[in-house]
Amino acid sequence: MSADTPAAAPAAAGGRGAGDGEPRGLRGLLKDSALYGLGAIASRFVGFLLLPVYTRLFAPAEYGVLDLLTTTSVVLFMLAELQIVSGVARGYYAARDRGELPVLMGTAVRLYLRNALAWTALAPLALWLLDDQLAAVGGWTVFLPVVAALVPQQLFGLSQLVFRFERRPRLYVAFSLGDVATSALFSIGAVVWLGMGVGGVLWGLFLSKLVWGAAAVWVRRGVYAWRYDPAHARALLGYGLPLVPSVLSKWGQNYANRYVLAFSLSMADLGVFGVAARLAAVVAILDTAFRTSWDPMAMRLFEEEGSEPVFDRVLGMYLAAMFALCGVLAFAGAPVARLVAGPGYEAAGPLLGFLGFGLLWNGATGIIGAGNAWARRTYWNTLGFVAGGALNLALLAWAAPRWGVQAAGATYVLGSMASAAVILATGQRSHPIPFRRLPLALAAAGSLAVPTVAYLLDGRGLLAEFPTPAAVGVRALLAAAVALPPLLVLARSGGLARLRRP
Repeated sequence: MSADTPAAAPAAAGGRGAGDGEPRGLRGLLKDSALYGLGAIASRFVGFLLLPVYTRLFAPAEYGVLDLLTTTSVVLFMLAELQIVSGVARGYYAARDRGELPVLMGTAVRLYLRNALAWTALAPLALWLLDDQLAAVGGWTVFLPVVAALVPQQLFGLSQLVFRFERRPRLYVAFSLGDVATSALFSIGAVVWLGMGVGGVLWGLFLSKLVWGAAAVWVRRGVYAWRYDPAHARALLGYGLPLVPSVLSKWGQNYANRYVLAFSLSMADLGVFGVAARLAAVVAILDTAFRTSWDPMAMRLFEEEGSEPVFDRVLGMYLAAMFALCGVLAFAGAPVARLVAGPGYEAAGPLLGFLGFGLLWNGATGIIGAGNAWARRTYWNTLGFVAGGALNLALLAWAAPRWGVQAAGATYVLGSMASAAVILATGQRSHPIPFRRLPLALAAAGSLAVPTVAYLLDGRGLLAEFPTPAAVGVRALLAAAVALPPLLVLARSGGLARLRRP
């Protein structure tokens, strides 16, 4: 339902194709990965593109409710999904070879229906907890599409996995882009033409997933059977359930702060934070694009001796490129927020730097924690996200009543850096990788210093005394001073063309 719904955890498919069962070449793998990544990036990018529309249709308090409900939809989806799709991915080829794939898929669908019904029965509890926040925008009628979308979301995700495993990247992208387009069309239509307000966005998202989820199942109806097999169910849950804490912990690091803000401050404050998070999501979008190509390469490197230095070079390039982007975001925050979202959301500007650098460290954990993945001890990564998320929420619960919504930015970057530190320490114990300390130390120090300086300029109004052209010039000079050094380092590194084994 939300553009930020977490993807299923990667499954060990062994690199086999659906047709010939042989490993694919690296070029073909990266080509398909780019197509799959296009769908994932588009689903994130649509939230960014629709932001100027929603912020001009809704007041900050209404946008805050929308942000809270889309966040809640992700929680319910993860709890109802239980990473069953990862279990399907793990057993897909074995079930196909035994002629049991339709039974496996049918078992997954039956589990989805049971889980969705169970969480629907508990939905009144969530509705009761959020009653005060929802009263002004329609109450339970606004919450209903959040629950109704669970099964369509699950069927859509399951069918997309089938397209991937059948090597149908174009079909995968077509359904992804189709869902993005109809989500925007249905949601905006329900708000503008039918006058349904916040509920119209949620009903539009539900209807889009219903249409494309049903269509995807129909297109590959031959791989589904209306049968339930207890042995398959045990295998699906046995593989998927242990992955849930990891997925929930990473999600909590990024999104649980919404609930702290909702109950500590006002819906208007949450709306401002939601806008800042959407704008800063450009960092996450680029991270998704990078991971789409890098992750398959990393999996190959795990099997090669002497490939550890490659991870250090990749981390250096990642930190340099993302640091430059986050530096620009930090100093351009206020004018960008005003231009994209409107004057009512200008307070989101000072948050952009903190949220961008927090996302930088969240993304960097995929490289920093390579030692844990190498040794198959990824539970340490889960521990890192839990520790960072707990620190973030604890600090925010204390700071929000004192300093308002701006505290959410600082606590987020501190929590993200704490997660990265724990994951780095455990990864080095699991499988040492020769990461250079200086780039890490400089990036860590800059991740705190740059957004703090930008906040003092925006949050304290220090640039407001300049005439507009002068303020723009000062921001441009500061952004350039921060972005140019890491970009020069990146240029000297030679880029991806230099990524070779030593």
